[in-house]
Amino acid sequence: MIVVIADDLSGAAELAGTAREAGLSAEVQTEFDPSSPAEVIAVDTDSRASNEADAIAKVSAIARQVVAAKPAWIYKKCDSVLRGHVLAECRAIATVADKQRVLLIPANPGRQRVIRDGRYLVSGVPLDQSPFARDPQHPARTADVLANLSEKRDGIYSLRPTEAPHADGVSIPDVWESLHLRERARQVGPETLAAGAMEFFTALLRRTPLRSGTAPEFETRSPLRLFACGSHAAWAGTRVRECQGRGVPIVPMPRRIFEEDFEDREIDQWADETVGAFAIGDRVMIAIGGEKISGLPPGRLDSRLADAVRRVLNRVTIGQLCLEGGATAASVLGRCGWKRLQVGRAIAPGLARLQVLNNPAPLVLIKPGSYPWPDAVWD
Repeated sequence: MIVVIADDLSGAAELAGTAREAGLSAEVQTEFDPSSPAEVIAVDTDSRASNEADAIAKVSAIARQVVAAKPAWIYKKCDSVLRGHVLAECRAIATVADKQRVLLIPANPGRQRVIRDGRYLVSGVPLDQSPFARDPQHPARTADVLANLSEKRDGIYSLRPTEAPHADGVSIPDVWESLHLRERARQVGPETLAAGAMEFFTALLRRTPLRSGTAPEFETRSPLRLFACGSHAAWAGTRVRECQGRGVPIVPMPRRIFEEDFEDREIDQWADETVGAFAIGDRVMIAIGGEKISGLPPGRLDSRLADAVRRVLNRVTIGQLCLEGGATAASVLGRCGWKRLQVGRAIAPGLARLQVLNNPAPLVLIKPGSYPWPDAVWD
């Protein structure tokens, strides 16, 4: 058993999908259950939006459960652009797992997210000049990777491609091509906690004896497809234009639901409007949208979006539920009581169909908000 500990649900789903593509059976969990027969378990700690102390407590508690299950190895999934409490969570897991050092590689060079000379670039643009500088919860203040991780640089090290990881602490190497990932994967031994994004995990899987099992084919119960977007990164990007260009009706959160004193019936009305939009076609987008009229924290808005999604599912049979943004996905799964999802055939790298265990729920697709939905999902 390999265990991935992710700080949000979209990251857990992404790496579980990656494992399935590599030939391993995989499962996504919101509460760690080692009784699963899956070869890879990706568990969501739902800690990215927590304060640092709470994030450390959550991650440490799950890490203790994971270590007690004696997995073959553990991978700490971090956000590829270092949002959340990356350093604190890596150190917490390393402490629980008795690892001397952490090798942290958030870069995804296949997606134009690289580290050169200790600076993070997104499609050639410094991180603090990219759209991630406008993230409402974790704005990128600098492209300097070490400064992004901590104001204090004690115990964290930036490495050039030929430098070996330090014997202790957290090492973050330059990575701008897949060859660097393969070389770094060979440096991970029993004393090292490997951490980072999808492509480093993929490089590590290549060292693992793989089965050639066939991914399960899940049947959809309906042609209807509901997209739910709570991601600021997606909405500030191209999602609106994509929906408009593909003729997908958008049902944004009504202005009243942004207020503290909204009434429950207004969530019902939003759900009814969403169901009514299926009269236009078999795809509908429900979203928080771009309103900036409330001081409510994003987590509160995600909860209200999740309430509306659950009510839509109670009113109409949805075949595929496409969730965008880890916090949104966690809220929806929590509202629906879904804790374990089997991983089926991949649609795109890191994106697989998920089936709620022992539940006739819709097939679920979960992805980070900062990446686009592939054409196969829209079509």
